[in-house]
Amino acid sequence: MATHPENTIPGFVHAMACGADGVELDVAVTLDDILVVTHDLALKAGGRMVREHRAAELPLPALDEVLAIQSPEKFWFDIEAKNQPDLTPRADCYARLLSDAIRRSPVHHRVLVRSFDHDILRAFHAIEPDIPAAALIGYGSDEWPSIARAANASIISPHYSTVTGARVRNAHDAGIRVNTWTVNDPADWDRLAAIGVDTIITDDPAAAVKYFNC
Repeated sequence: MATHPENTIPGFVHAMACGADGVELDVAVTLDDILVVTHDLALKAGGRMVREHRAAELPLPALDEVLAIQSPEKFWFDIEAKNQPDLTPRADCYARLLSDAIRRSPVHHRVLVRSFDHDILRAFHAIEPDIPAAALIGYGSDEWPSIARAANASIISPHYSTVTGARVRNAHDAGIRVNTWTVNDPADWDRLAAIGVDTIITDDPAAAVKYFNC
């Protein structure tokens, strides 16, 4: 399981040191429209809402800071745009903030954007058509290609429990990659690798890298 706190710079550096291909990280938007790295739109300590505070008031790293970490040349940053009504900006504004942060980073060629809010992905694709997008879904469906296309995404990102060989083949036949989350059991790593999943997100990169390289 996880050996470092999620969405922290030490955790990202640990993933790099382990030899992981990349990291998945979550972002939210502050009152002053700064993208900060956090899984939760409400902080666990004190319950403060990220959107109601300026970045300088929060104990969170900015996305700019994370993307500036020295990283291996082939290491990817997989950015999830967290969304909840009234706690995030409009999709077009969110997309512009993501685009601006990525463009001014040294790793703009090693970034993809994901979200459960497919309006954000559509808005992002309109201004950054060359940056890959992943359509997150939390339910089972046999319509992965149509879901991805409707979101202007080249990747579908389902929960691992909903992944089947037939669904993976159907996605690949349509030119859609499959990036699944969050997989921590070696038995599931085996199953998903065997049916051709393209990317596996895990809480324990050290264990996964060791497992797949043995």
